[in-house]
Amino acid sequence: MQNGSEKNYWFRARRRGRGWGLPCSVPGWVFFFTSFAVLILLIVPLLPQHPFEFIPALALWGAIYVLVCYAKGEPMPPRPGDER
Repeated sequence: MQNGSEKNYWFRARRRGRGWGLPCSVPGWVFFFTSFAVLILLIVPLLPQHPFEFIPALALWGAIYVLVCYAKGEPMPPRPGDER
């Protein structure tokens, strides 16, 4: 059971470097596999016949993925030297 201060994060923050690691919850895994299914559905029809339309589609897919990780992921710890 969670108390009010705990949040159900989909992705854990990486302990070294920046960003998030693999999912740590069921909704995170669902999003992870669904996003790669969407990526495959983008690659198969677009890349061979429309490579210049694939590039913006891939950029949009990446931006959505990062935004979801940012919104549903664990906050990243501060970098050493960032305390100002």
